[in-house]
Order: sequence, then structure tokens, then C-alpha cells
Amino acid sequence: MILIDTHILIWAMASPENLTPAERNVLEDITRPIFVSAASIWECAIKCGLGKLKLPPDFESRVQQTTGYKIVPIDAVMAWRVKDLPQHHGDPFDRLIIATAQEKHFTLMTRDRIFAQYDVLLWE
Repeated sequence: MILIDTHILIWAMASPENLTPAERNVLEDITRPIFVSAASIWECAIKCGLGKLKLPPDFESRVQQTTGYKIVPIDAVMAWRVKDLPQHHGDPFDRLIIATAQEKHFTLMTRDRIFAQYDVLLWE
């Protein structure tokens, strides 16, 4: 099961030309479940609210409706797990995504090289 990082989600939804052919193949494979952390939706909302990102107003509902991706809610266990992560990454959203991947045993799809410093499965 694949959990996609926020930038992969944005590219998949708004600029698929940024995805590699291999990434696109995985994301378009309807037999493979793809998951998105609610932290990614939250991060997109903040960036849109600050004017740093432009996405459609119904972006969050489109994520599930047009792609079939499944949203992983943030729960207390995942949130608390962040405290045990080494401080390699300072971004709180990325740290929560890493904790989610660890807790749920997901493989993470990201291009963020810092993720490799954590005990998490990375899609390659």
C-alpha cells in the first residue's frame, strides 16, 4: 500500500507532467490502493490560504472522487509517534506523514531525500 507525499498529490491532481512515467503508472493502477494523509490536505489548505498554492476550491473532495485515493485520518497514535522521530526533517507535515507511514506500514512515495533518513519504506 502506497502513501503519497504532499508534492506527489499536488502533481497528480494539478500538474501530472511533473510525475515520472513510473510514478504515473503506480498512481493510475486501479488495483493498487493509494493513500493520502489528511496532513497533506491540511498542508495544501494552509498553502492555498497563504496564496502560496493555487488549487480548485473543491480540491479535497476531488482527491477521493476523481482519483479513488483513500484519505488516512490523523489519529492520536500517529500524532504522538512524531515525538520519537529523529529531527532530520523540520517540516511538521512531513514528520506526520512519516509517522503515518510507520504506524500503518505504508510504502511512501516521495522525492524528498530526507525521508530516506527515517525508518520507513520508500517507493522506488
